[in-house]
Amino acid sequence: MEKPTVENIIDKAIAHEEIAYSFYTDFIDKVRDSASKSTLEFLANEEFKHKAKVEYLYCNAAFCQTDGG
Repeated sequence: MEKPTVENIIDKAIAHEEIAYSFYTDFIDKVRDSASKSTLEFLANEEFKHKAKVEYLYCNAAFCQTDGG
């Protein structure tokens, strides 16, 4: 088994945040009460923010490609 790189680990972290976001958003239309909907929306938003932070770290760890790339 290959030794994981920081890039691989960050890629997996991003994928996990996307999965968690989808998990919560998939249930928003399936619950009836507004408190549950609000909680699921909050949790989904937290996962979205986590993904954005991980992507920021990814790009600032010299892995991000730019147009000049």
